[in-house]
Amino acid sequence: MFNKVNFFIFDQRIRPALKLLLIVLFLSSTLHVSFAQKFLQLEKDFVKTKLKYGSGDEIIFKLRQSDQWIRTAIDEIDVDNNVIHMFGLTVPIDSIEYIKSYKPFISPVIGEVLWKAGLATFATSALYGIFFQPPNTLDFLIATSAIALSGLGLKQMAKIRKVYPIGNKYNLRAIDVTIYLQDESARP
Repeated sequence: MFNKVNFFIFDQRIRPALKLLLIVLFLSSTLHVSFAQKFLQLEKDFVKTKLKYGSGDEIIFKLRQSDQWIRTAIDEIDVDNNVIHMFGLTVPIDSIEYIKSYKPFISPVIGEVLWKAGLATFATSALYGIFFQPPNTLDFLIATSAIALSGLGLKQMAKIRKVYPIGNKYNLRAIDVTIYLQDESARP
């Protein structure tokens, strides 16, 4: 006898996998050249990847010839010529002296949560102290204001971006990981 409950569970587990398999089979049979995947990668001692930029990513850098920080989006990375094409600007990779990280020094969420929690507990402690006048009101006000101020400090520290000097310790290189599939007419 056929059990409908077991078939329903089997059907729920297999259906997403079958859909994914059909999509992969369709794409692999229709696409002959995949989209280009070119990256600008910042590495530490050629080993550990620190930052990775692709087309459309915003980059903040400083050239060797100037003291001005440039903030723009990457349009295209030309791996063969070792050049980055940006909107209205073309820069050789070797001429970049510093890169600012797009990752914040500290997560801004931590500072925001401490700031809001500190303000809320400070207000609650102040109101409690006004109405009930316990002997340790001043201690609670000092502690809760310290929480709020530390949250404000962490919130400001989240705006700091680490600066990587390109040279001995950090290296910048362009990588092309494009996968080319063989055309059906070229197959023997």
